[in-house]
Amino acid sequence: MIKNITKKALRRVGYEVRRKYSYHELVSTPSRASSGIIIEFVGPSGIGKTTFFGKVKEDYRSDWLFRDDLKCTYEIDSAFALLTVNEGNAISRIMHATYLSLSGDDFPMPLHDRIYSYLVLEMKADILFRKTHSGRGLLSEDGLIHNFCSAILEASKDASPETTSEISKLLKNRHFINFKACDNYIIENLKKRKEESPGAGNDWIGNLGVHKALEITKAYQEDNERMMQIALSLGSKVHEINIEDDFENNRTLFREFINSITSDAHRQPESALRGKHSKTTAQSRSPFFSLSEH
Repeated sequence: MIKNITKKALRRVGYEVRRKYSYHELVSTPSRASSGIIIEFVGPSGIGKTTFFGKVKEDYRSDWLFRDDLKCTYEIDSAFALLTVNEGNAISRIMHATYLSLSGDDFPMPLHDRIYSYLVLEMKADILFRKTHSGRGLLSEDGLIHNFCSAILEASKDASPETTSEISKLLKNRHFINFKACDNYIIENLKKRKEESPGAGNDWIGNLGVHKALEITKAYQEDNERMMQIALSLGSKVHEINIEDDFENNRTLFREFINSITSDAHRQPESALRGKHSKTTAQSRSPFFSLSEH
């Protein structure tokens, strides 16, 4: 276990451990074309994001980091210390909105605590990637926007200009695969999850019942669509995949999307990317400001 953790931590900062004869050789690896980019999967729980990711991730292991690569590093515990004051204020609002949302969903306290602890770790992993240089991009099937979509929208309401500006920056260099499927497909997957892992943190039907699970799914879909529109307006790219379509075709579409993101990143200078995401003037303000003014 320690060996695997060490190898993952070294890979995150650009090194590979390779066996040479009876020795292990530490080899520096160059930055990849994906460096600094985040590509996230979004879509309601049960749609099949993790299943799809499990089928394609080995194609990208050499060029991208995954969430588990970040979570196994010792720096994860001090991730919040990497934030500036304004960044910390924005993240605090998001985490507070997250906590209140869980409190309103009638979860038993042990489950509430388990889910919130998981989300804290997810937030730390995202901060760690954004605040450190890894030489690779982050490919995540369960990232910041999927987990905090509703909380980010809520945290933007009545927020200060400084806070809404920091929230907007969370979308910098972040692009999305938006998974789609009919409600029945999602509910059937959630029923299978209930049978395979009853009582798990994401066993929405087992913990809340079918009606509440469907209600949460529809609420997520509405918030996710709002977030995707905001992301597009800030320069992010969003590609929709119908998970019910042919897998091999979806796999090809996914690969083409990733290639387009890495190619565009190297055609545009960093200054252009910064400018696209950080304007908060009266002429071109963050779309989150419209939420803060209501």
